[in-house]
Amino acid sequence: MRRFVLSLISTAAVLVPVVAFAQADQVITSPPSVTAAGADWQTGGVPVLYNGETYQPTGSRVFFDANVMVKVGTFRGVPFYADRTREPNTIVYVPVSGGQVRAYERRASRELEGTVDSRVPEIPGDSASAPEAKPTVVIPPVPVVVGPPAPVVVGPTHMESIPRPPSNSGIWIEFKGARWHNAGEAVLYSPSRFTRVGEYHGFPVYRARKGKADLIYVTAVQGGPLVPYRQ
Repeated sequence: MRRFVLSLISTAAVLVPVVAFAQADQVITSPPSVTAAGADWQTGGVPVLYNGETYQPTGSRVFFDANVMVKVGTFRGVPFYADRTREPNTIVYVPVSGGQVRAYERRASRELEGTVDSRVPEIPGDSASAPEAKPTVVIPPVPVVVGPPAPVVVGPTHMESIPRPPSNSGIWIEFKGARWHNAGEAVLYSPSRFTRVGEYHGFPVYRARKGKADLIYVTAVQGGPLVPYRQ
């Protein structure tokens, strides 16, 4: 019985310091009494300076957590905090309205790129930290013009002789029931020289005032010269 009591006392002696240390390590931070909700520098996107570094504002907002937040500085009369569970010197939090804090991220550097704590700031950093965007050159396609198909040339399939004409009547016309043959070269029309005697398919037919009755003249084209025809 005495051995059991001594063992119980030893176990209690070991547990008491551990519990006391855990309670001493638990720090509760009081909520901020001053916020930057209506401050021009907060609404205007002015960065916060902390430990000689510039912290850019982001669009990320979270509720103030007294169990993890710890005050690390003051900017223009407003306290700002750090999250003890995050990597140090990466993000600070500025209290705003509704019990929330706004995240301010340290200006992007090469060692922070791609990490969990890295966020896109609302105000871009130096141009050297961001890769220069190269313009995209778009080459338009070359239009293809399709023309009509090439004609198919068909050669002669057999030889054929051209028959001789049955007669050599030459050029002639039918006028007033008679056949009139071409009688030479065309002449110019003159009202004093010719008189109209009829019409051939819409073209006027003339006879010379002092000419023979077997010779007529027909216009080749409207208003053009007269072609002689003899019966």
